[in-house]
Amino acid sequence: MGARRTKTKEEIALFGRKPKHEPVTEVKQTVRLEDIPIPHLIATDEGKLSLWNFICADLANRQLLNISYVMLIEMLIHDIAMYQTLLPQLEDEGTTYSTIDKHGNEIKRPNPMFTQVHLLKSSILQKLVSLGMTPRDIIYVTNPAATSQIEAVAREKKGITYFK
Repeated sequence: MGARRTKTKEEIALFGRKPKHEPVTEVKQTVRLEDIPIPHLIATDEGKLSLWNFICADLANRQLLNISYVMLIEMLIHDIAMYQTLLPQLEDEGTTYSTIDKHGNEIKRPNPMFTQVHLLKSSILQKLVSLGMTPRDIIYVTNPAATSQIEAVAREKKGITYFK
């Protein structure tokens, strides 16, 4: 393939530049909490179901709930459940374990479960950021209609300050 050719001034004047995408600053479509289907693996486990209800209710209250979030919420809940399962085991076993090398010396090695817990923690945080559920993200991912409702309630209640 040859070198990539740049547009001349005449071509830019006639055809223009490639348009840049506008950043999405507002969520276009929200759905009601009742319209979101609950995945089977979550519906059968009471702990996962309560977490599902909490996350969906939070997104619905901020008017950010969307049908496209179902898979992401499901993955987040499974990661949290696995994290809650592995963390007590890691606390019982410790971050290292002892073994004996070929010379008969005792050596300490890192517990492989420690790596799994660390990866799950990172995965959970990334998914929370994607859903706009961290304190920093709540500032940037807002629905203008929901923000105006929150500000109206904050004005009615004395002593409550709404921070932007």
